[in-house]
Amino acid sequence: PNTPLDVLHLIAKNTPYYSLQAKVARNPNTSPETLEMLSRSENWAVLLPVAEHPNTSVEVLRNLAESEDTDVLTEVARNPHTPKDVLEFFLGSSDSFISSVARSNLKEQNNA
Repeated sequence: PNTPLDVLHLIAKNTPYYSLQAKVARNPNTSPETLEMLSRSENWAVLLPVAEHPNTSVEVLRNLAESEDTDVLTEVARNPHTPKDVLEFFLGSSDSFISSVARSNLKEQNNA
């Protein structure tokens, strides 16, 4: 958590190791810009913590909502910053767990 933002960005940008990219994505101080860069990964182990991260931008969450990975979709549905229209779209998911998580998040957002 004490790693400077510029160092996190350099690690994410330059490492070929998905496990290290995922660790950067899990760091609570990782910037939205670095998370956006990591969101272009094709590896679910990197995308999952990006979808979970509170600093992930709405635009990135919208893009991740198009993933084919159900774990990534679940975390997008769980993220409190996911826009309501995306959550409403997830309500129609054939995956009952994703739709349940989206329903719960939508309820929390409506009560906020």
